[in-house]
Amino acid sequence: MSIRQRYSIIERIEACDTVDELDLTVLEYSQSIGMSGYYLAYYDPTNGLDSIDHRPKEWLEHYKKQGLFAFDPVHQANFQRSGSFTWDECFEGNEKISPNQVKLLRQANDYGLRQGFNVKSEDTDYVGSVICVYSDNGRRFYDSLREHRSDIEAISNAVHIKYRTLKRPETNPLPKLAPREIECLNWVAEGKTNAETAIIMGISVNTVNRHIQNAAQKLGVHSKLHAIVKAVQLKIVSPSI
Repeated sequence: MSIRQRYSIIERIEACDTVDELDLTVLEYSQSIGMSGYYLAYYDPTNGLDSIDHRPKEWLEHYKKQGLFAFDPVHQANFQRSGSFTWDECFEGNEKISPNQVKLLRQANDYGLRQGFNVKSEDTDYVGSVICVYSDNGRRFYDSLREHRSDIEAISNAVHIKYRTLKRPETNPLPKLAPREIECLNWVAEGKTNAETAIIMGISVNTVNRHIQNAAQKLGVHSKLHAIVKAVQLKIVSPSI
């Protein structure tokens, strides 16, 4: 694949507006290079584990029912390794494969999961994400990997970023209140009346009223009480009482 083709796919990924659209794009790419499919596992400490998984449903049910993750070398490598690795590379440095691991590999083969290539997210923002392209044919898998490894890594990293963006969209920016508007809300949130706030701030009651009305409008509410509640929720003001 040429550099131009690689970035053409990355541009398609960046243009996706939904997770479903992203999923279809990645699945088409993985199959176009001779892989059977792919899966993505995304872990966010706030929202937990999420995934897109095209492995056979029967295998996923068997894997979960049998608790195979407890001795799955690929699962373990996702936590211990960085960057990218093939399933075979999970065993590098191990003197002996356990009987449970041998059993797992044989069962995976029975479900058409012969070989795979995992790419972990390079993001360090307390988010764990891994993408795996897999194949039911070992020779075809390695032929494809020799030709496309760097492309898979680059495209996978684009997918990691895009998936995170779609799952954790940017929140709306905080309303920009003027310093005097914030000061008025702070005093009122402390329990002061508009008149008391006017004396404290050395301005007229009408000016206090205007500042609070302007703040309420910027916050998208229609009363002083709602303005205070929303400003506290957004941590624009922090009453000490």
